[in-house]
Amino acid sequence: MPQQFSISGKITNQEGKPVPFASVFIKNTTIGVSANSEGTYLLRLNGGLQEIQYKAVGYAQQSKIVNLAANQVINISLQTETYQLKDVTVYAGAEDPAYAIMRKAIKKRKTYLNEVKAYTCDIYIKGLQKQNFHGF
Repeated sequence: MPQQFSISGKITNQEGKPVPFASVFIKNTTIGVSANSEGTYLLRLNGGLQEIQYKAVGYAQQSKIVNLAANQVINISLQTETYQLKDVTVYAGAEDPAYAIMRKAIKKRKTYLNEVKAYTCDIYIKGLQKQNFHGF
């Protein structure tokens, strides 16, 4: 069995503030973790060459290649990503295109109602709980 090592650290923005719940994962795999509310993370991996990707909404993704032969601390600073939107033209009096789509869906409502008899799913919900203890 290959030896496992840990990669831990803190993910911050360019001002040094934590980036809560950023994703940390190994490229082209399903192996990864989310940082906590303080931007810290811990990932346990097999030794060897790994490409780690750091991603958070509103920030540019970063990658780091590491050769794991021992536990490592890797702190990352993510840069804010800005987006430039294209020009938008608004026409007065035109119908919202969503209405045409809804009319088609309503016409086929009986078909849709009989299509699925039951539905189940597994769900994961992330939560955060903080407790403050004051002196006794």
